[in-house]
Amino acid sequence: MKIRKKLALLLVLMLILISVAYPGNSLMNKAYADDASNRSTIGGISVDKLSLEELKVILNDAIINWTSEPIIVSGGGSSLKINPTALQFDVEATIATYESMTKKDWFAFWESKRVVHLPLELAPSDSIKKEIESIAMWHTDSTYDKVFAQAAYLGSHEVEADVANLTLLENDRIALDIEQIPEEAMGVSELVNALNEQIINPNEPFSLLEKLSAQADLANREALNFVASMLYSVALNTNSEIMERSSQNVVPSYLTAGIEAAVERDGSQDLRFLNTTSNAMKLKLSIEGDNLKVEAYTTNKEQDIEVRVVRDRDVEPRIITRYTNDLAIGQQQLVEEGAPGLRVSVYRYSSATGVEELISKDYYAPKNRIILKSSSQPVTATSNAGGTTSSGNASPSIDLDGDGLPDYEEGTSIGGLVEPPLEDEQLPAGSYYDKGGNLITP
Repeated sequence: MKIRKKLALLLVLMLILISVAYPGNSLMNKAYADDASNRSTIGGISVDKLSLEELKVILNDAIINWTSEPIIVSGGGSSLKINPTALQFDVEATIATYESMTKKDWFAFWESKRVVHLPLELAPSDSIKKEIESIAMWHTDSTYDKVFAQAAYLGSHEVEADVANLTLLENDRIALDIEQIPEEAMGVSELVNALNEQIINPNEPFSLLEKLSAQADLANREALNFVASMLYSVALNTNSEIMERSSQNVVPSYLTAGIEAAVERDGSQDLRFLNTTSNAMKLKLSIEGDNLKVEAYTTNKEQDIEVRVVRDRDVEPRIITRYTNDLAIGQQQLVEEGAPGLRVSVYRYSSATGVEELISKDYYAPKNRIILKSSSQPVTATSNAGGTTSSGNASPSIDLDGDGLPDYEEGTSIGGLVEPPLEDEQLPAGSYYDKGGNLITP
């Protein structure tokens, strides 16, 4: 009896010693060996009870499936799409590590197979690191590590970048413009909300319509053109490369002729410029009372910029005279007041290069002055070839608008007849007026 008790006590002591020496594989944990939480994984994929060939096939299939979707890295208002096929997975090395870590020693035959959770091994990628490095506001190394960690476990394709302190971007204000919002501009606040705090990285293009996307439909054309003009003014003063800009072709009530811009929702006209500085640039838009304030900030001001507009030529309006039976003899009426047109050139000087460059040349057509006169003229006596006189109403013989009454432009004549201004539909085939108001006929 005493011998049995001693043997039982010895067995208990052995079990305790085994539990202490091998806590993860003790006999008391044997019952949980087949539980899913205790199965080995590689890249998040369960690999228990698989042969080496099966393991290789499963891992390669999983990688092919995972790399079919791009990796999206975003943070601080910027995003980057990375092609996952640029990642080089080393399946052979991963399997070798798995075998090494799960192989049992010959003398530990009673142990359960060790449970491990391994990442897939990847080769370093300079191309991906350079892509991440192009976003100036991101910490390159930590963001790069995040991308590789997600890939190593075939995790989410969305990665949050490690963003630097964005307040540093507001160290230097490099451009500022404040203008009163036009009364006819509706939806400016919606555009401001969509564009405020935008960050443009070095060598990164900015497209107004792309940034606004569906938000462009929340404002009318006047508001879109006003905001585009303000951003164009700021882009000029940051020495950004102007990639696309269209004139409104009329002198605006804000800014200066030559500085305004026009956009179209269908994309036929857009405002696009490129940040040519070596630092990220932050745009800030705010409404203060009746004014829109647009600013551009950066971490370090690199140069001084001067923009000047030169009036190359003033273009006087023409006087258009129309005739009517509704006015008494000798009476005339002002229908529309004219306004002069002009040609302007915009130049930009940079202290970094010491060179002044021509940015644009714009033409703003004059607005013609239209006068309505009575078609009835005073009776005058004229002599004919026989020396007799005749009287009647002397009136022009050209009718432009088809109302049975003559009308023409005063001031020029061809062959003794006054030359009228033609409407577009009345021009000869292929003819047109150039920006100087001259009729061009092929």
